Amino acid sequence: MKFQIMWKDAVVADVETTAGEDQIKVHTHEEFPGFLSNANSRRRIYDFIKSRCPERDRGDIKEILSAMGLREYDPWKIVRITHGVDWDDFYWLRFENEDLTWKDVRVRK
Repeated sequence: MKFQIMWKDAVVADVETTAGEDQIKVHTHEEFPGFLSNANSRRRIYDFIKSRCPERDRGDIKEILSAMGLREYDPWKIVRITHGVDWDDFYWLRFENEDLTWKDVRVRK
């Protein structure tokens, strides 16, 4: 899977994962030198992905998942739907072959 970690419309990092392999490729762009530095492991990226999802132990998580069309909590599936957008910051995920901008995914004006 290939995706970009974005801050508004700026590319923060290009990420490429391969199923079954722990090592992944992360290219962090110069404008964001400290972002996910040394993040070339599936665990570091997965932790970032989880941080972009509603908390698993929320009282209303079943309703949230149902509204997304999901039956189980899977952070990868959640961010494919939400693009990892959060109310508190401007980071989000753009997946391969998507032509989206911050304006398309933002939750606040």
